[in-house]
Parts: sequence; C-alpha cells; structure tokens
Amino acid sequence: MTHSFFSTCIALLAALLLHRATLNAQNIDSTFTTNGVLPYGDTLSNSALNAGLGRCLVIQPDGKLVVAMDKADPNQSDLFFYTYRYNADGTPDQSFGENGVSKIFAGDQSKGYEAQVLPDGRIVVIGETQYCVNGICGASQFFMMRLHPGGDLDSTFGINGKIITTQLFGTTGTFAIGYNVKALPDGKLIVAGRGPAAKPFVARLTANGFPDGTFGQNGIFTDTTKYYIYADIAVDAQGSVFMLLQSNNFVNAWPDSSNLSTNYLLKLNASGVLDPSFGSNGIARFDIYNYDAPTALAIKPNGDIVVAGNNWLAFLLPDGTLDATAAGGFSSFEIPNDGDTRITKVLALTDDRLMLAGYTIKPNDNYLEKAFLAQVDGSGVLKTDFNQTGRMIFDYGLVAQTGWQGNLCEFHDLDVTPAGDAYATGMRNPIAGHTKRGLLIVKIEDVELESGTSLKNALVGNPTLNIFPNPAHETVLIESGYNAAYTIFSYDGKSRLSGIIAEGTNAIDVSALRSGLYVIRAVGNDGKTAVRKLAIR
Repeated sequence: MTHSFFSTCIALLAALLLHRATLNAQNIDSTFTTNGVLPYGDTLSNSALNAGLGRCLVIQPDGKLVVAMDKADPNQSDLFFYTYRYNADGTPDQSFGENGVSKIFAGDQSKGYEAQVLPDGRIVVIGETQYCVNGICGASQFFMMRLHPGGDLDSTFGINGKIITTQLFGTTGTFAIGYNVKALPDGKLIVAGRGPAAKPFVARLTANGFPDGTFGQNGIFTDTTKYYIYADIAVDAQGSVFMLLQSNNFVNAWPDSSNLSTNYLLKLNASGVLDPSFGSNGIARFDIYNYDAPTALAIKPNGDIVVAGNNWLAFLLPDGTLDATAAGGFSSFEIPNDGDTRITKVLALTDDRLMLAGYTIKPNDNYLEKAFLAQVDGSGVLKTDFNQTGRMIFDYGLVAQTGWQGNLCEFHDLDVTPAGDAYATGMRNPIAGHTKRGLLIVKIEDVELESGTSLKNALVGNPTLNIFPNPAHETVLIESGYNAAYTIFSYDGKSRLSGIIAEGTNAIDVSALRSGLYVIRAVGNDGKTAVRKLAIR
C-alpha cells in the first residue's frame, strides 16, 4: 500500500468524523441578521448603529427580540435611555421607535439592565441614569419606565411613564440602581437592585408602578444589618423572591484574608418577609472560595436552586441547605485555557439540564475575552450532547494588526425557545484596535432542551408529524403517525393551545392565536416527542 493510499484513507476518515460531528453539533444560524452577526454602523444597522452592550434579551410571543441596552459612553454625553427591538430574523423592527430604537429622554449615562414584555405587549425596562436628585448630580439613580408596544413612553405608568429614585425611596433615595424587574401573573412587578446607602433592596410595585404597601415595609424589603453587594434575584411560582448577595468579611475593621467574602441567599415570602423555613430565619449562607463573587441565580422546576459565580456553581435544596448529592453542593466551572470564567446567566431547562452563558477574560493578556455557552447537568457536569464538548466558544471581537490588540466578546444574557433556538446577547468590539462596544446577538439552532427532544432530534428520529399549511391562518392540519397530546407554545415559552391528536390528519383551529412564531410539541403515549415550528399569519 502506498503513502498516497494511506493519506486518502485518513482524509476520508477525517471527513466522515467531521460529517458526524456536524450532525451532532448545535449550529449558529447564518440566516439570522448578517451571516449570524449584527452589523455595526452600516446601512443594515438600526438608527443607533447597533451600538452598545445588550444586558438583557427577551423573546416576545411573536418571536421578536427586545434588548435592554447599556449604550452609555463615559467619553460622550447622551441624555437618552435606549431600548432596541429586532425582528425574528435579526433585522431592526421598523415598527418600534425609530428604525428599531426606542429613545427616551432620561439623563446622562443611562443604562438598561433588564426588560420584561407584558401580556398586552407593553414593555417595562429598568436601569440607572444620572438624573439630578435632591441637588445631587452625576450619581447613579434608579430609573424605570414602561413603553407601549411601538416603543413610545406609556404615560399611565409611574409619573408620566417613569419611576425615578425619589418616587420609590422618598427623599432619602439617592445613589440607587435598578438591576432586575420580574412581572408577576397578577400584573404586579418585582424590582430589585442597589438601594440608598448601597443597601440591596427588593420592592413590589402595583401594575401602574407605585409601591405595593402589602409587601415588606411600604412596598420595600431591605436588610441594613450587614454590608451586602447585590447580585441577582429569582421569583418562584408562589411569588416568593430569592435574593442573591455577597458580603465582604472583616476582622477588627480589616479584610479577613482567609475568607474575603461570603454568599448569602435570602428568601422572602409573598408578603415581603423573610421566610423562616429557609436557611436560618430566611437566610442561607454558604462559602465556596476565598473570594466568591456570586453572579446569577436560577430555580429548577423541582424547586432546587442553582447559584453561579466566577468559576463555580452551587446547588441548594428548597430549604436552603447545600445539596450534598450534587457534587457535594458545588462544583468548579472553567473554560480551559481561557482565563477567568465569568458566568452571567443560568437557565434551568429541566432539573438535570442547565444552560449557562458568560465570557472568559485574560486581564494580563491585553484583555482577550471570549463569549461562551454551555450545558451542564444538575451536578455541574458538562452535557456532551451539546456541541459534543458541552460548550461553545465565540470570538467575534476584532483585533488590530498594530497598537491595541485586545479582543472583546461577551455574553450577558440568554433565552431559549421551546423549539430549541437559543439567543445570547452581549457585546463585542466591532472596530479593530478599538474598545467601542457593538451589540452582539447570536442565535443557536437545535439546542437540546431535554434528552432526545431538540428540534433536530425530532426531525430526524421521531415518528411522522407534518403540519400544513405553514404559515397557517385560521386552521392548521397536523398529519401524525401516532396518537399524541399536543401543545402549541408561543416563542416566549408560554403554552397557548393544547389538545389531543389521533393518528392520521387532524384539523386544529388556531384562529385565536396572534400572528407570529409558534412551536408545536407532540408527545405520544410511549413518551416519544416531536417538535415543529409553526408560523401564524
């Protein structure tokens, strides 16, 4: 046998392995926006040039994407608060604000941190701005607003559509920041962040933006007994609020070198009072590393709790104790060879499948940053059915040939649809040799939601399930190869219609569904699942 023959065999084997790897890997959707990446500053950008950092991405029921923007530039004054919206294909939504941008007068250095889309299509956004409050200017202040579906300010919310620091905290309310907002089923809103005197707070507001007096004290809970650093909140199905905090530790007024920080997780009941059944009188305390730096929080469907930090994951039971069956309660999580791993978002897809987003950074290497997505099981072990390795690395920053050669690419938020489409948002430097921030949104297809139920697996390995016409208007026909229970989800993950289909052709009335993107999931008596995308006109 000749060398050429061996070379040919090796090449064929490599091609086969690559083909199999491609079949088993998740894919970047190249049809989303421009070859999968938002353009910066050209004719396909929105009216704000797609500039800034995406702190939060929300998928609307119709598949459109709302992004809470941090467009602040310390080198430039800009008195507006920005929110972007994109069509499902990543193009600017012309029906929202000006060419996809809602631009609301607020104050200098305004930043949006989180958004929520309400059932009626209105949008609440929370963040900070440098309003002048009580004669203090140039300091961060709490800012919140509600927008109509078209991006204009809803004047029926708060005071002329806005809530600022003093309207929530009174005359003492300065130097506050709103980091999170969660919409409750009854229309009320949970907001949280850094309150006056840098004390973390949780507040509950009425649907129109005023403190709900039945929660905490005058609508607000805060703990002034210790100096905490705010990290994140989560709200469970019962309306209980979990607040993740970090505390720096001191001994005789000096930092404790043996234990620089401690993690605290507080649970408030629906009345805004510490729940005594959780941890110790409503507070769970746990240490991971010398300097823990907690970052994100999620609640599994079974009520267990996942906490993420820089380079680690912690697992707690519903009573606030560490889950000894899950890696002894915590596990390290690092992207190999890429420096410090910063987890910014945790999603609990199931009890045993978590999806993570974040970025890595090498601060001593001229700021080389890479964004990542990963899937792990309930103990923090990588799920290898996600991209074979359990993780995907993204390196979209641009590097100059000379001068500053840093490379910035970060994910700060993540959402996943019932069809297995994952959207991650953050930023990259879109100009070589420059630290200017450009919005980054990446769409990943065929994400495993639970074992064997990704859209790809359903298309390849499950029994017949055909839908037509697609797009549908008032009626959709489902041709099924088996008896099954079906559910139609909107793209924000909410169940909109359900029923039973029989083997053969079934006519389903979808006239009550709004125009937009949907997902049909059919589960047979044997547990086999098929998933299909559906458009409604």
